Amino acid sequence: MHYRWHYKEGAEFASDHLAKELLGAFPAPHFLKKMFLARRQRNGYTVGDGISQDNKDAVEANVRNLFINLEKIFSKRSFIFGEIPSLADIGLSGPFYRHFALDPVPLKIIKNEAPSILNWLDALQTTQLKNTEHGYIEEDSC
Repeated sequence: MHYRWHYKEGAEFASDHLAKELLGAFPAPHFLKKMFLARRQRNGYTVGDGISQDNKDAVEANVRNLFINLEKIFSKRSFIFGEIPSLADIGLSGPFYRHFALDPVPLKIIKNEAPSILNWLDALQTTQLKNTEHGYIEEDSC
């Protein structure tokens, strides 16, 4: 949420999207909807969650460290534990996709510093399981 609301480019992208999706039918000018959402989200989910000028650099360094470590993994294999997606991939990919890969500011960082993450997300989106021999429970055995 920090990248989405702290930086103008992220706030512009997210407030435009949310104003259309959440407040589309609300009878107010689009620019007011965007302004309301940006202020609400920034105060509630960045400053409100404790991100300040004093710790912003540390928060961003922590995120970059995550990207670097994921790049090390995905430059060697398609998924977290190998070549077959796991619950770990599914659990991480939802918030990761929504908060990093869709927002313009973290997406630029990923493209420049950890491009294998995008390959992982693409592989997850396009994977079709061919069989169920990898730990799935048969219906009859429940």
